[in-house]
Amino acid sequence: MTGVVQFQSWRLKLRELFFGHSDAARRFLYGIIFFDLLTLLFVISTSFLPRKPWIGMVDVAIGLVLAAEFAVHLAAHRAPAR
Repeated sequence: MTGVVQFQSWRLKLRELFFGHSDAARRFLYGIIFFDLLTLLFVISTSFLPRKPWIGMVDVAIGLVLAAEFAVHLAAHRAPAR
Protein backbone atom coordinates (compact mmCIF):
# COMPACT_ATOMS: atom_id res chain seq x y z
CA MET A 1 0.00 0.00 0.00
CA THR A 2 2.84 2.43 0.69
CA GLY A 3 4.07 1.97 -2.89
CA VAL A 4 0.75 3.26 -4.19
CA VAL A 5 0.83 6.22 -1.80
CA GLN A 6 4.40 7.06 -2.83
CA PHE A 7 3.45 6.84 -6.50
CA GLN A 8 0.50 9.17 -5.97
CA SER A 9 2.72 11.61 -4.08
CA TRP A 10 5.24 11.46 -6.92
CA ARG A 11 2.46 12.11 -9.45
CA LEU A 12 1.25 15.13 -7.47
CA LYS A 13 4.76 16.60 -7.44
CA LEU A 14 5.07 16.03 -11.18
CA ARG A 15 1.65 17.57 -11.77
CA GLU A 16 2.75 20.65 -9.86
CA LEU A 17 5.90 20.91 -11.97
CA PHE A 18 4.14 20.43 -15.31
CA PHE A 19 0.91 22.33 -14.66
CA GLY A 20 1.68 24.59 -11.67
CA HIS A 21 2.44 28.29 -11.55
CA SER A 22 5.23 28.31 -8.97
CA ASP A 23 8.77 29.48 -9.65
CA ALA A 24 9.97 25.88 -9.53
CA ALA A 25 7.38 24.86 -12.14
CA ARG A 26 8.40 27.76 -14.34
CA ARG A 27 12.10 26.86 -14.10
CA PHE A 28 11.27 23.21 -14.81
CA LEU A 29 9.31 24.06 -17.95
CA TYR A 30 11.99 26.48 -19.15
CA GLY A 31 14.50 23.66 -18.69
CA ILE A 32 12.37 21.37 -20.84
CA ILE A 33 12.03 24.05 -23.52
CA PHE A 34 15.79 24.66 -23.44
CA PHE A 35 16.49 20.93 -23.83
CA ASP A 36 13.99 20.69 -26.70
CA LEU A 37 15.60 23.65 -28.49
CA LEU A 38 19.06 22.13 -28.05
CA THR A 39 17.74 18.85 -29.43
CA LEU A 40 16.28 20.62 -32.44
CA LEU A 41 19.54 22.46 -33.09
CA PHE A 42 21.50 19.22 -32.77
CA VAL A 43 19.26 17.37 -35.22
CA ILE A 44 19.35 20.19 -37.76
CA SER A 45 23.10 20.77 -37.49
CA THR A 46 24.09 17.09 -37.63
CA SER A 47 21.87 16.44 -40.64
CA PHE A 48 24.50 18.26 -42.73
CA LEU A 49 27.43 16.24 -41.33
CA PRO A 50 28.66 12.85 -42.50
CA ARG A 51 27.21 10.02 -40.43
CA LYS A 52 29.50 9.19 -37.49
CA PRO A 53 29.01 6.62 -34.70
CA TRP A 54 28.93 9.29 -31.99
CA ILE A 55 26.02 11.04 -33.72
CA GLY A 56 24.03 7.82 -33.60
CA MET A 57 24.81 7.38 -29.90
CA VAL A 58 23.74 10.94 -29.11
CA ASP A 59 20.57 10.43 -31.18
CA VAL A 60 19.72 7.34 -29.13
CA ALA A 61 20.45 9.16 -25.85
CA ILE A 62 18.23 12.07 -26.90
CA GLY A 63 15.49 9.63 -27.89
CA LEU A 64 15.64 7.94 -24.49
CA VAL A 65 15.47 11.28 -22.68
CA LEU A 66 12.50 12.38 -24.81
CA ALA A 67 10.73 9.06 -24.18
CA ALA A 68 11.31 9.48 -20.44
CA GLU A 69 10.00 13.06 -20.63
CA PHE A 70 6.86 11.81 -22.40
CA ALA A 71 6.34 9.02 -19.84
CA VAL A 72 6.74 11.42 -16.92
CA HIS A 73 4.39 13.94 -18.52
CA LEU A 74 1.87 11.15 -19.06
CA ALA A 75 2.19 10.09 -15.41
CA ALA A 76 1.61 13.68 -14.27
CA HIS A 77 -1.59 14.07 -16.25
CA ARG A 78 -4.90 13.61 -14.42
CA ALA A 79 -6.43 11.53 -17.22
CA PRO A 80 -3.54 10.02 -19.21
CA ALA A 81 -5.83 7.99 -21.48
CA ARG A 82 -7.45 11.11 -22.96
